[in-house]
Amino acid sequence: MAIDEILFEIINGVGCITLNRSHAENAMTQGQALAMSEALHRWAVDDAVFAVIMRGTAGGEAFCAGTDLPGLHAAWKANDLGRMAAISWAERQLEQQIHTFPKPCVALIQGLVAGCGAALVVHGSHRVTAGSGRFSVPESGAGISLSVSGTYFLPRFPGRVGLYLALTGERVGAADMLDIGVTTHHIPDHRLDEVVDALLMVGLEASTVRDPHGAISCILDAYHEDPGVPVLRRHRPVLDRCFTAASVEAIVAALAQDGGDWALATRAELMTRSPFGLKLAFRRIQAGACLDFERAMILECRVAAHLATHPDFGSALDAAVRGDSHYPAWHPPKLVDIDQKTIDSCFHPLAAEDTAFPCDPPNQPPIG
Repeated sequence: MAIDEILFEIINGVGCITLNRSHAENAMTQGQALAMSEALHRWAVDDAVFAVIMRGTAGGEAFCAGTDLPGLHAAWKANDLGRMAAISWAERQLEQQIHTFPKPCVALIQGLVAGCGAALVVHGSHRVTAGSGRFSVPESGAGISLSVSGTYFLPRFPGRVGLYLALTGERVGAADMLDIGVTTHHIPDHRLDEVVDALLMVGLEASTVRDPHGAISCILDAYHEDPGVPVLRRHRPVLDRCFTAASVEAIVAALAQDGGDWALATRAELMTRSPFGLKLAFRRIQAGACLDFERAMILECRVAAHLATHPDFGSALDAAVRGDSHYPAWHPPKLVDIDQKTIDSCFHPLAAEDTAFPCDPPNQPPIG
């Protein structure tokens, strides 16, 4: 990892993290994930650190666009499952640290946040989007779903929005991000630096602050502005009705039966995506609604191990790295051709000797 790909500094008792790979939309490398994880581990127990702020490169187009796909693709081309496991584990460890971080953790989102970037955001205590913010979880329907903790957080969005986002890969803007709970506050882009300055000033008085989370909330509340009407809200009746169906095939049929412009456009998008990826995502979210965070992450490890050897995974990675805007040929090509037993088998516990995608750090026995 280049030393400047992620920047760390402590200012007035506030740990500041800047993702600094703007040339790659701040896509997360294994090295970045490990470095961030190490910093959070230190700061969690450092009494001199009052809170943490995470943001992307100033002026960049993304907070974090997800996993570094060229690095993952190189490991897949080399059939290096150990390397793929290490990438997956580094991201999972980081997500768990943010989820359990004992101090205020503020994400300031400008531009795109997607894939594992979404996981960096949703588990923090305070999530702020600017007017340029956009959110997406595109991997599932593209056949390259990884352990970005979507199994846990997507079912907890209101109604059936989480399932809709997972299956379609749709990008939503700042108003929808606030409406469905991705973010807690909205602040215009041009005021984010003011917010950072205000947060750093609170850090100076940290020793006298009895409620750090409340102090951060008060500042963000003062800068919060209405982002406008959420786009998805006007489609929610159709979305919730159609995506409540008992299978992906039933969702597709319900959208067709509805017949409205939005429903038909959504159905058309689903028909372009990996049938295997769609069914796997549906099953993951169905299961994740009943799991706590730890068990959901274990489940994702199991799914990732099976997915890594599926042909759609490699095809989608090839297309993504080439910058191909067209989806590859999926295997099998139709939903009806996928046996539900094949999907269910992806959720079975891994054999004790299987280290392809361990649920514990490399060289440690797997959980469960």
